[in-house]
Amino acid sequence: MSGATVEYSLNLQTALNGDKISAMCIAPSSFGFGYYWNNFYFGTSNGRVYKYNESSGSITPVTITGYTGTLSGSITSLTTDPAGKYLFLSAPSDSQFLRIPLGSTGNIKNIQAFGSNTGGVAINSQNTVYFITANGNAISTVDNYGQGQVNLVFQQPTGSNSIFSGLVLSADETRIYTADSYTGNIYYFDFTSGQNTLQSATAASPESRITSLAVLTPTDILYTQTKSAFPGVYLYNIIKNTSILIAGGGSNTLSSFAQNYQFINPNQIAVDQQGDLYITSLNPFGSQLFTKVAFNIFVRSPIAAPVPSPHFPNCGLPAPGYCKKSVVPFNPTEYWSFASPQRVAVKRASPGDGPGQVRYSCINTATILCPTITPGRVNPNPPPPPTPPIAPIYPVETPTSQSTKSFISTGTMTSLRLSASLISIINCLSQTSYVPMSFGPQGYIYFMTRSGILNVLTTSGGTVFPTLLYQYPQGSTVSTPVVVSSTGLVAFITDSKLLKVIDQVGYLRYSTTLNQQIAGAPVFLDTQSLLVTAYGNTIIARDITSWNTVWSNTLEGDQFKSSLVSDGVSVFAGTLGGNIVSYNATTGSKYWSYPTGTLPICNAPLMAGNLLATYASNSIYVINKTPTRFGGGADTIVTLSGIGSLQSSPMLFTDFQGTTWLYFTTTSSILYAAGGFLGVPGAYIDSTGGNVVSFWRSFESNILSNITPVLDAGGSLYVCSSNAVYRYPTPPTSSRPVAFSTASPNLFQYNTPGLIYTSPIISSQNKLSFVSFDSASGSNYVYTISS
Repeated sequence: MSGATVEYSLNLQTALNGDKISAMCIAPSSFGFGYYWNNFYFGTSNGRVYKYNESSGSITPVTITGYTGTLSGSITSLTTDPAGKYLFLSAPSDSQFLRIPLGSTGNIKNIQAFGSNTGGVAINSQNTVYFITANGNAISTVDNYGQGQVNLVFQQPTGSNSIFSGLVLSADETRIYTADSYTGNIYYFDFTSGQNTLQSATAASPESRITSLAVLTPTDILYTQTKSAFPGVYLYNIIKNTSILIAGGGSNTLSSFAQNYQFINPNQIAVDQQGDLYITSLNPFGSQLFTKVAFNIFVRSPIAAPVPSPHFPNCGLPAPGYCKKSVVPFNPTEYWSFASPQRVAVKRASPGDGPGQVRYSCINTATILCPTITPGRVNPNPPPPPTPPIAPIYPVETPTSQSTKSFISTGTMTSLRLSASLISIINCLSQTSYVPMSFGPQGYIYFMTRSGILNVLTTSGGTVFPTLLYQYPQGSTVSTPVVVSSTGLVAFITDSKLLKVIDQVGYLRYSTTLNQQIAGAPVFLDTQSLLVTAYGNTIIARDITSWNTVWSNTLEGDQFKSSLVSDGVSVFAGTLGGNIVSYNATTGSKYWSYPTGTLPICNAPLMAGNLLATYASNSIYVINKTPTRFGGGADTIVTLSGIGSLQSSPMLFTDFQGTTWLYFTTTSSILYAAGGFLGVPGAYIDSTGGNVVSFWRSFESNILSNITPVLDAGGSLYVCSSNAVYRYPTPPTSSRPVAFSTASPNLFQYNTPGLIYTSPIISSQNKLSFVSFDSASGSNYVYTISS
């Protein structure tokens, strides 16, 4: 590490009571006196946690308040959320994955009480937690600080011997990296393109052991390795697939130059926001060392230093009191280079980072006015600033990763309890609603009756039970769902082929007649401000401001048959010819087509992580949905035998053990659950479970066959009969088969006077709503159940 120095190397043997560090993370603290201090959390091989304050030099044990268990095994991973609210701790040998509050608020939570997490945890800026599942073969996520629903990101094919043991996100959060302690490889998964290096060779490499990862640039990874011949700290370039030894293993020489400093058993590594490295290792006597490799200490700001004037030195500068010193997070892309001939990472000075310069970050535009000067020195007036854009209204009460366009919604709290309900009577001209309700911004709820009356209910941001805000009648019947954008635009298509878009107050923003057969609802692409519609054999994207066409494409020899769904990268649909098709959300170019047979795909495919689920009669298709489809082992077809056929999309769910489940109802009016089917050749499900690993069914046999089950954040399942809503717990992996009844503990059944036709929905405030229609009174009843 030429150009760097070892700022300190601490012997922590006494401070840690002889414990050895097995995990480490950094929690940055505030700026002070020109330096950027860090707080460190150390996890040890015997289950203890310590906090080290770099400013004071103090090391203190961390008491896990509220935890009644015992940690005695190795803590394999630690991380904090960006706001420093929680510390996340993985201890797989104790079957624990804990969320520990660091402040006075929050509560401890055991996110996962299974041993399938082999170590490695990361959290992004949206507070989504990434962790290892399936005994080291899969990467999963759970939303909302670990309180939400578990989704599978990627799983190695059946037969893989991978043991993922570390996780780290890139700075822009578009990639996640992991180390495989079985093969000695570093893998990544790209969320934008779907590309990955995870399906690599699975031959063991006992000579290589990667113990810690840290991101340096989007394509450069720092890692520590304990290898019999070449231990040390390495830098790995993803593009070139090459590693550079930047600090070798050896006898811990006392040189202050990092390139001469060697480490015994380097174990953990971290990079702070200033770009300095922190490494744990041992000294020749086996004592725990903690080493900081520092470069140049400087304070950087996005505000360039002003050009001094000999006459008016303060002219045009911010007025006193309107600026403050600031620290800008280290940007390794701009401040690292590989200098010749050493070919190692070197930090170079940024322009204007010389000593003695004052750096400010201004928090408003108040400035010191300039005196009048002669015309020859008058600077031209700057152009007027552009009109600031109108801030969008973001959703307050809305589904999470699963959308009501797919007839699915999820909550973010524990399982709902039957403790409160309210009925809002809506007179809908003796017409019921056959499509599920949808959520919109500010807690609005939308549902369309068959007669074409759009009912808009408000919940005041989820704080009150729904009340009718207004109705928007149509001159035609409507058979497709209502879709809502993040800014409150509402789109629907009438049976007379009229596409309409209204805003939150019911003002018509756009209307056009579509000239081909309509099969499903459109979809808003909020990140690109587009509305995508498919009709006949045409798919078209319109800008939601000008309503001009941005892109379009045609489906050769086939027609669209389902509503559209999108993950922001691709747009998916089912076709009349039995195909699932995928299009580029930005350009409209076709990615791929997956044939299922000759039966039409009438329901929108359901997305879950990297998978897409759809059905045709008695077959369920679970396929890889990435733009560059891998196919083969990534796709699974499950056949139903003797348990009826499907009439609605199945639900996909990945539990804490990494098992992917299918939840679905059939024409037998029973709710089924099957787990452990991915990669099973000739997978099938019959009344006894078939050849899947886990199987479960409901005791009740009066469940609607045209609905998709709904999950809340606690993993409970919700389905409807014609006059009741049922809740079931998440099926246990060991069940084969078990029939649950709503009479069992922790379950509820809510009966209604009218008839229910669609799935319920669950808001982010954990309120469940559903509609029933009473033919005697000619009214729709909107029920809301809240925890």
